[in-house]
Amino acid sequence: MSALLIGSFFAAGHVSEINAANPAPRNPHLADSTNPIGHTTSAQQDSVPQAGPIGPTRTLDDFELQYRHFGPFQFGTSISGVYPDGKRVFWSNGANGVFKAEHDSFNIIDRFPVEGKEFSRPEIEGALEELRSREGLSAMYFAFKQADMFKELSGVYTLLDNNHDYYIGDNGGRGITVYGDADPSDSNSKIVKKRQWTMPDSVSGLMIGMNMTFDGWIVFATEHGYIVSVKKDFSEERVVRLNYAVEEDAENAATGPTGKGWVRNGQAVDESGIYVASQNHMHKVIWQNEQLSVDDRTFALTGSCKNC
Repeated sequence: MSALLIGSFFAAGHVSEINAANPAPRNPHLADSTNPIGHTTSAQQDSVPQAGPIGPTRTLDDFELQYRHFGPFQFGTSISGVYPDGKRVFWSNGANGVFKAEHDSFNIIDRFPVEGKEFSRPEIEGALEELRSREGLSAMYFAFKQADMFKELSGVYTLLDNNHDYYIGDNGGRGITVYGDADPSDSNSKIVKKRQWTMPDSVSGLMIGMNMTFDGWIVFATEHGYIVSVKKDFSEERVVRLNYAVEEDAENAATGPTGKGWVRNGQAVDESGIYVASQNHMHKVIWQNEQLSVDDRTFALTGSCKNC
């Protein structure tokens, strides 16, 4: 419910640029910004080169806050690189569509709607009031009931590339849809749906995470231990299975619903490989010459080395 309600609005603030003490390498195929992907960079370290608020704690005045109503479940926001007109934009994926907004004002430039899902501001505010009126288990039940509209987790995985193309995990956790600008040179351009890709039937499990290799391929894991890399134009794909997926019966190793499978979180990527945690092991998948290999880079999470 918190994502539904808090995510209904964007609030703008101003921070100062500083040099990060130990920044992760920048992926040249992602948007050239401080937040082109979930968890900030391909390294997934969740740190940014901006200072946080400095000074004594105080309550902000109304004129210091900016709000724009976007709708429920805005699960994270990507910041674009600079367009030819010198501007940046925000891209966001919510339960009622894909949004594009001005970086400085948060004014909505365009929304690409999701068929059959429309949520008005009065509906969201009504849900807030209803939640405030409940307590304990009743409040929890109401919150989960509201959250059911966005129970498919694949849509939280997004990234924005250096061509201003916005990749979203969708199709019930089995595919990727790309949205972009009708005119890539214009920051105020309308949103268009550009292309879609669906996993091959030979790959089982729902999508977990989404990242990009340093030569520009989309990469993600599935809950059942497959690693998939896909070319940006979706013309080619590569698939490999992680070590121990078969031995540990990855298809039946979930400890709960979606998000609690054998692989249950996003993967980090650097210039040489893809790093994935399964339930009992840390894996490095080699990415070289546009090919995937599990080789023998698997370690038990207890610290002992396996197959080294």
